[in-house]
Amino acid sequence: MDANTREKFWTDNLALKSADWLPPADVWPELAELRAEHERLLAVVSQEGRAAWEIEKRYEEEDAARDEALREAFRTGKDAGADTREAEEERRTALADALLAAGAAQDALIAFLREAMAEIQEKAPAWYELLESRRAEAQAKREEAERLVAEANRLVSEATRLRNWLDRETGVSALGHYPFAQMGIPALPEYEPAHFGVPGPVVDELVDEPEPIEAA
Repeated sequence: MDANTREKFWTDNLALKSADWLPPADVWPELAELRAEHERLLAVVSQEGRAAWEIEKRYEEEDAARDEALREAFRTGKDAGADTREAEEERRTALADALLAAGAAQDALIAFLREAMAEIQEKAPAWYELLESRRAEAQAKREEAERLVAEANRLVSEATRLRNWLDRETGVSALGHYPFAQMGIPALPEYEPAHFGVPGPVVDELVDEPEPIEAA
């Protein structure tokens, strides 16, 4: 694959360079193998690309050092010393091999990505069905949780209402006796551990005072 073809592929599919392109295994186990291979090939591409870059950088630094030594020798009339750089042909071969390996690694990654995208397209219908069943199961759990929360709220509210009435009957509250049927339903406070049996602050309630009861 030539460099232009690789560049066009990455331009069209930039997101595929990310190790997070595929969902993690704990979220979508069906794609765990593809994600692991994707991550492995990304690491190979990075490693081979860095190896080629390091060779180029070393050659540039060696050339710059030799250039500096020659200029200093010309300026001072002193010997520039031996040229310790590898022969030019050896350098070209080493760099060409490194660039070839880096390109081959990218080609392997691109080939894998094309196969992975085709596999996702092929399996998508079955996966949509699977996801729908999971969604339905999760929705059922959600509805059950909502039912349990509503029931718990009713029980907490009822217990709080009874406590308010008991506080009036025992003198914990200074508000005095009151018909239970006319006790207001208290708003639910923030959740706190239960402390029934221990006198505590009275939960405010907005209720109307009862009509006076006339003696028979």
